[in-house]
Amino acid sequence: FSLILSPLNRFFPKWNLIKFFHRFRREIGLSVFFYACFHFLCFVMRAIEKKGWFDPRYFLHPVVLQGLIAFLILLLLAITSNDWSIKKMGYRNWKRLHRLIYLGEIAVFIHVYLKSPLYALTLILPLVCIQISCYFFVRKSQ
Repeated sequence: FSLILSPLNRFFPKWNLIKFFHRFRREIGLSVFFYACFHFLCFVMRAIEKKGWFDPRYFLHPVVLQGLIAFLILLLLAITSNDWSIKKMGYRNWKRLHRLIYLGEIAVFIHVYLKSPLYALTLILPLVCIQISCYFFVRKSQ
């Protein structure tokens, strides 16, 4: 959701609802990270509950591997999602690092698609399509 805010804000600059959410992109992104932490914790706890211990080989399963890649990207972005990191890294390098979110978005899509194709195609794919179409449409109009 937070990924489509910038293109939508450029595409619909007068919509107050988009402007409102656009101000809270960092908080929305961190909320996504904390949800991913909760999701990961539940996965580990469920694996421990089933077998009595956690087998690290679970991470090699294709569904889990994609989720782990997305989680690690979100972790890196959450750690650097503050003003101090922007200042230390420089805005250009910080922005380049935060573009990894698009790779994370692809990993999340694959993660969800491998688990539930219908869910991925009905909920995540339309958001990605809106994001891409807004990006290209706004680019051509500028």
